[in-house]
Amino acid sequence: MAAAASSSSNAHVSTSATTVDELLAKLGGVSSSKVAVVYIGAKWARVNAAMRDFFVTRLAPKVPAPLAEFFILDERDCFAITDHFGIRTFPTTVVLKEGVVLGQLAGGNQAAIGRMVMRATGIGGGGGGGQFH
Repeated sequence: MAAAASSSSNAHVSTSATTVDELLAKLGGVSSSKVAVVYIGAKWARVNAAMRDFFVTRLAPKVPAPLAEFFILDERDCFAITDHFGIRTFPTTVVLKEGVVLGQLAGGNQAAIGRMVMRATGIGGGGGGGQFH
C-alpha cells in the first residue's frame, strides 16, 4: 500500500507500516508520548469497510494529531506486526504508547475501541458511554 494519509482533514491516519520499528519511527521513536492506534483488518472482509470508515470519519477526528497517530493496515501487508503482537484474529486494534501495549482488542466493537483510545490519549477519561455507536 502507498504511504499516504486518508484525507487532508485526517492527516494523522496512515495506511502503511510493515514493522513495529516503522510504526514507532512514524510516531517519532519509542520515547514519543504519542499514542499509536493500529487497526489491522482484512481488505476482503465486509466489516473492514465499516471499520475503516469508523476510524477515518468518526474516531480520528475526535483525537488531536499531537496525541495520536492512526494506522489502518491490511493483514496481508504487515506480517511482522501481526507476529510481534500475536494477532491471529482480524480485525484487531492495538493501542501503543512508548512502545508498550496499552490495549489490544479483537473484533469490531466500535464503542469498546473508542473507549480504549480515549483512555489511552487521556481524552474524556475514556468513559464514552455509547458515543461511538
